[in-house]
Amino acid sequence: MKQILYLMHIPWGWIKQRPHFFAEKLAKDVIVDVKYKQPFKVAKKHLLTSKSETISNLFIGSFLMFPFYKLPILKYFTWGRIQSLSLKLSLKKKGTYDFIWLTSPALYPSIGCVNRDAKIIYDCMDDIAEFPSSKSSPVYCKQLINWEMDLMKQADIVLCSSEYLKEKVISRSGINREVHIINNAISLPQIRHFDSFPSKVQDAINLLKSLKCSLLYIGTISQWFDFKLICEALDKKEDVQLVLIGPKDCDIPSHKQIHYIGSVERQYIYSLMEQASALVMPFIVNELIRSVNPVKMYEYIYMEKPIIAPHYGEMEKFLPYVNLYHDNDEFMSLVDQLSKSELQISSEKGNEMKGFAEKNTWESRYKEVKKILFNV
Repeated sequence: MKQILYLMHIPWGWIKQRPHFFAEKLAKDVIVDVKYKQPFKVAKKHLLTSKSETISNLFIGSFLMFPFYKLPILKYFTWGRIQSLSLKLSLKKKGTYDFIWLTSPALYPSIGCVNRDAKIIYDCMDDIAEFPSSKSSPVYCKQLINWEMDLMKQADIVLCSSEYLKEKVISRSGINREVHIINNAISLPQIRHFDSFPSKVQDAINLLKSLKCSLLYIGTISQWFDFKLICEALDKKEDVQLVLIGPKDCDIPSHKQIHYIGSVERQYIYSLMEQASALVMPFIVNELIRSVNPVKMYEYIYMEKPIIAPHYGEMEKFLPYVNLYHDNDEFMSLVDQLSKSELQISSEKGNEMKGFAEKNTWESRYKEVKKILFNV
């Protein structure tokens, strides 16, 4: 059976994303040796809530990626050799791999310890050079772009999660090569009824049930979250409340109408969404966000609920199932309509939304990937 070394720049226990889904799907056809970047921050370690499901042919471990860019004295060392050694020490298997899958150019220096004849797959899921952590260090950001250019040259297969991201990466690297667009998707929930919920989840469900008009956001809460817009809307509509679920790496403003639950296990998110008045994605549209094909949109649409999100190119794929706003006034108007029960979903539209989600599953995306990887 073929073997793949699957390198992830996000922890396995972080909120479930594209790399997690593809790793699980690949394990149906190859032996998948997952190595993810171990988080340094203790605060982030406490946010790792996903429990590892036992899956045949899927082996999960971590390795250290040292934050050289935060330590100026270390920037003169050879990053690649140290990163490669760190990965090598984490590999229990001494055999060779048929494929190396990378989710970020930051992982590229690590693969020097792996057999040279392995095919390289670069799955570009985000515009990593636009993350605040990258932009805060110009030296590191430049290095990331150089690694990305090397990957664009050396990778046997390049995948991108969106059309905008594909064009951005080709333009930035100056390398006009074949890049396959594989959008994000949804993992359809298993139909199950819980006899009981963990207390944290039950408290969140009770909170959502008690609110007259609730906006629910599920996902990572970071600097791209438009809290200024949200607070302005909440100040104008005292009957509207925002509930946040997911890990955070930024401060959440103190507001009587904002409720932060924290991270919950993925199996419960659909039960939580069921209780919300509307599902929101109030992001500041910048270069990072323009490249995003949001997983949460597929999940939101599946729930047949009113959805409020900002307008940008990738979001047009989700029309007419989402309410897109271009500016603050349009957002305020949508929240006002929601509070007046003017954004209700008809039965016919709900069926269409469910059908859209069911056509855009990770299983269908993996079929596309499988054709590209194995020519089947």
